Amino acid sequence: ESALQVCPTSAKGHQQMGFLRLNQHRIDEGRVHFERAVAIDPEWCEPYLHLGRIATAEGRRADAIRFLRRCATCRSGAATLTCFPLFQANLQPDIDARNGTAWEMLAEVLDEAQQYKDSMLYWREAGVIHLRENRPARAVQCFRKGITAGPQLCDNYYWAGVALAASQDRVQAER
Repeated sequence: ESALQVCPTSAKGHQQMGFLRLNQHRIDEGRVHFERAVAIDPEWCEPYLHLGRIATAEGRRADAIRFLRRCATCRSGAATLTCFPLFQANLQPDIDARNGTAWEMLAEVLDEAQQYKDSMLYWREAGVIHLRENRPARAVQCFRKGITAGPQLCDNYYWAGVALAASQDRVQAER
């Protein structure tokens, strides 16, 4: 606490104090410090991880997904490696329910993390789900993003053609 008195605008100090409060089971106080750390340095990943863990433990999936998505797409810090599995775990009920939007969110995060080999598969899955739910235009968008992420995956070309045909866009489908 004395460090924060000397330097109240230290994101690292607030993050450390938040972690200390979590270890003391003073969750609300910890959350406040992590939120302050984010306000001071919104580009730093680690506070988002801890806010995501708190939200997960409290059953606030939407908040957890928001925080962990931000953390998973950070370009710096070891926390990024920890965030994606927790992000995916929070989306798992929607993934299991074959929710195309959840698959899109996973693909977007993988794209932002430049994990194109994996994202192209998630884009394909999202597109197939949208196609089966009679949303061909949305399916086409997903397949095209999959093609951009991984042009070597022929499935995305095939499914994009199927979706274009379903959307009555015969000219594009024949390309």
